[in-house]
Order: sequence, then C-alpha cells, then structure tokens
Amino acid sequence: MAFPISFGHFDVPDFSDHSPSCLVFSNQEASKKPFMFSHFLIKHKNFLPRVAQQWNSTKFDGTSMFVLSKKLKSLKLGLKELSKDNFLDLENRVKEAHLHLFDCQ
Repeated sequence: MAFPISFGHFDVPDFSDHSPSCLVFSNQEASKKPFMFSHFLIKHKNFLPRVAQQWNSTKFDGTSMFVLSKKLKSLKLGLKELSKDNFLDLENRVKEAHLHLFDCQ
C-alpha cells in the first residue's frame, strides 16, 4: 500500500537455481490519467465544429509529427468540455427526465 505503482520482475533461472529479479519502487501515483475518447461524442451535433475550431486555432512549429501530436493534445480539452457539458451525470439526468415524464402523464 505504501508503494502503489511498484512492481517486480522475476526471470527464469539460467545456469543456477537462482532467479534474477528486478524490483522497482515508487510511492507516487501516476500524475496524469490517460484521455479516454467516447465514440458517442462523434454523433453530437457540435463535435465536428468543435474539432475544426480547435484544430484551426492552434499553430505549432516543428516537424509534422510534432505538430500533429500537439494538435491532438490541444483537442483533448475541447472534447472534455463537450463531454462534460452534454453527458455529465447522465444517469441522474435520465432519472429526472423520467420523473418529469411521469408527472406529465
């Protein structure tokens, strides 16, 4: 528990009955979570305009691969905002809509 992202690697014995091993200790959590892209965002009416606006508004200098990498990273914030604005707390919003429908009926 004190070293949450530590690990050990144990090789198979080679010429003796001892197994070589390597232990890596770290008590720090990973600082960044990977970006998870939800495919349902593609069908949202604001997806393509948001991507186009973000893609065309950023300018980077460097190799083509560097520019592509930076532009993709810059899209991350815009897509997170789109997801947050439209799909945050979706389960509770569905319950509220169901209750509203029930009241109307």
